[in-house]
Amino acid sequence: MRVLPVFVLASAIFVGCAVGRKMSYQSENVPVDYKPSKNVVITFHDERDQVVSGKQKPTFVGQLSSGMGIPYNMQTGSGNPLAVEFASALNNAILNKGLQSTTITLAHTDSVSTVLDTFAKMSQERLLFFKIHKWEARSIPGFTMMHYEILSDFELNVYDTSGNILATSTAKDLTEKKQDAALSVKHLQEIANEIFKKEIREMFNDPSVRKTLE
Repeated sequence: MRVLPVFVLASAIFVGCAVGRKMSYQSENVPVDYKPSKNVVITFHDERDQVVSGKQKPTFVGQLSSGMGIPYNMQTGSGNPLAVEFASALNNAILNKGLQSTTITLAHTDSVSTVLDTFAKMSQERLLFFKIHKWEARSIPGFTMMHYEILSDFELNVYDTSGNILATSTAKDLTEKKQDAALSVKHLQEIANEIFKKEIREMFNDPSVRKTLE
């Protein structure tokens, strides 16, 4: 019988853990601290460099690296673009506040004018146009600890029915955490969930944004 070295077996197991993993955000409970008085339309536009260039799919959420340092891409759990999952999560949160809300789905190749033309034909009063400049969840193995990273960069523009920008807010961060344990996609998802909710909440609570919605 051939006996494989321990590090080869460990690497093989880690590769198995890394391949085919998914993350999802569409069911996340995004905190909205106040009830807007304006009916809104929500859209997220994926402007990440990797997606715009065609290097990654719109469903790309991040990477897990194997014990040999090989990165494996992760996609959304629903199979929908990341922008759609983000929009769905926020839309559900606003609906839970008892307010009328809906979403517009945009491809990363669509322009701002596309969504503005669609919004102009709707009855809602405000368009919440989120740009995803960066979003990536990463897990990198160290010698003794797992290293988790969340890279985020959002921009929110609030439009009125005439296509005027009433307010702009941004939120970005690089969150890094280490854990003395084996790879856990669940733990990475938990960290990513908190960062997503924190960034959206921060933009929603921006005084300039809140003024246009209350």
